[in-house]
Amino acid sequence: MIDDAGTSHEPQRPGSSSAIPPAPVPSSLAALSARLPGRSLPHVFSRLGARVITLNLFFIVVIIAVFLITDKSREQLVQGRIDAMQIQAELIGRSFASETVVDEESTDIMPEKADRMMRIMVSPTDVRARLYTQSGRLLSDSKLLGAGQVESFDLAPIGQGDEDGGWFSPLEGVYDLWVKLFFSSNLPQYREYANQPGTDFEEVTRALEGETATARRQNSEGDLVVSVAVPIRRFKIVLGVLLVTAEGDDIDQMIRESRLQTLTLVGYGLLGTVFLSLAFSVYIVRPIKRLAQTADEAVTGTNFARVEMPDFSIRNDEIGDLSLSFRRMIRALYTRIEAIESFAADVAHEIKNPLTSIRSAVETLELVKDDAAKEKLLALIVQDVGRLDRLISDISDASRLDAELVREATEPLDMAPFLEGLHQVYEATRREGAPHVKLTVARDRDAPDRSFVVNGLEGRLGQVFRNLINNAVSFSAAGDMIEVTLFRRLYQGQDVVCVVVEDMGPGIPEDNLENIFERFYTERPEQDEFGTNSGLGLSISRQIVEMLDGKIWAENRAGTVDGEIAGARFVVILPVRKGSEGASGKGSRGGRI
Repeated sequence: MIDDAGTSHEPQRPGSSSAIPPAPVPSSLAALSARLPGRSLPHVFSRLGARVITLNLFFIVVIIAVFLITDKSREQLVQGRIDAMQIQAELIGRSFASETVVDEESTDIMPEKADRMMRIMVSPTDVRARLYTQSGRLLSDSKLLGAGQVESFDLAPIGQGDEDGGWFSPLEGVYDLWVKLFFSSNLPQYREYANQPGTDFEEVTRALEGETATARRQNSEGDLVVSVAVPIRRFKIVLGVLLVTAEGDDIDQMIRESRLQTLTLVGYGLLGTVFLSLAFSVYIVRPIKRLAQTADEAVTGTNFARVEMPDFSIRNDEIGDLSLSFRRMIRALYTRIEAIESFAADVAHEIKNPLTSIRSAVETLELVKDDAAKEKLLALIVQDVGRLDRLISDISDASRLDAELVREATEPLDMAPFLEGLHQVYEATRREGAPHVKLTVARDRDAPDRSFVVNGLEGRLGQVFRNLINNAVSFSAAGDMIEVTLFRRLYQGQDVVCVVVEDMGPGIPEDNLENIFERFYTERPEQDEFGTNSGLGLSISRQIVEMLDGKIWAENRAGTVDGEIAGARFVVILPVRKGSEGASGKGSRGGRI
């Protein structure tokens, strides 16, 4: 049993279209290939990898810069030193007030006692103390008291000092430059000379007025010098001023070492970030680049040689999903190309047959003298022209089908009223003596309200079932009954709507159950008029059903006797629309369709 297409007695096309030479590359595709950007850079140095590394380094550098710029540890240490010096100076000042005067009525500080107190209380410390009188004259200086003594200090470890510090020196240079740019201060210059009066120091002047004062300066080498001036009082009378000074280079050195250690850790972090970024870049960029290059080869290949996309599905991530999508896309592309080549070959073959017949008839017409023979030839030409017209119309419809199915959006379609409408139209237009069509909607006894809603295209599904019914009519005798049955079943675990079209004809040879869905396959009953069908009906029907995620197949009805064929059966299944009433499939009876 064959498709609603027409009969053709010409030789069939070759069994395979592989002998057709590949089509040349269109000029527009060649121009596109010329405009495609090159991909000659190594995978590691890809643009995406460079961006990954740049972004990672940028954020780390910004975080470190913010940390260094907003670091308050130096200010806290300096202020702590000043507070400690102030307490120390006040203690020493009280001692001077009680020990360095002649008597209770005197307001003069005795130099000898002042020097002795300096040696006792100041020399063991790391600060310098100077004692000024009420007039601002220098009376005693702890630095001068230590003149002539042997000074001792710790030597730097071997390998350090003025020698090259190795790989650490560039880091120190970067740190010094950083401090110079962002932490350079505009403190007053610290200057001193022999017998320098106290009036040279603002804090001493303020202390002579009875106020404890502090000051910060920097020496000629840029090191911090902090000072605290406290008044020496006796009975609320200011006898003099004690100025305590200390250099803050130890603070700067401590901060320097701490920050250099931080920068060292940051340096290791930067190296680790670069390494991880490169590894990440290779892990991500390399497969993407391979996919892109393979896609370019598939698009720009001059002979459309089959290209297989790399398979990264083992990664089990988005790159693996992308590779699977690309592989499906490439397979669909090659399938479409092969289908176009095969379709072009089939079209050329099918159109050539009536054209050859018309040409032969025209050439014979000139030689025939008998009027009856001429009329037969003219009738043959008219018949072939009609056949050619039907072929072109069906071919045009088939060639537009893919694009139309992609563009058109599916809508909910209840198959019960849809098939009832088709049945009414057929019965209303049925010719006398033509087979009857019986429609049966088999509802489940346990769930009679379950719907038959699918995602469909009404016009295209109407084309499918008209093809199937017309095909059954062409193989049925007068008075036969064509049965159309609608029901729901579970098919391979999926809830589907089934439509079965059965006839009482001769059936289908077992070897041709799949061949009848091929394009231009025709084997019509003898009573059908030659050339009335194109052989595309069942092929178009399968294409529409599969586009809607359904299936269609043919099988034979078994007769009462073993091996007897009682007719043909076409089965169409379509998935039930999700969310439709009763779509869960509960209560449905399983089994073979």
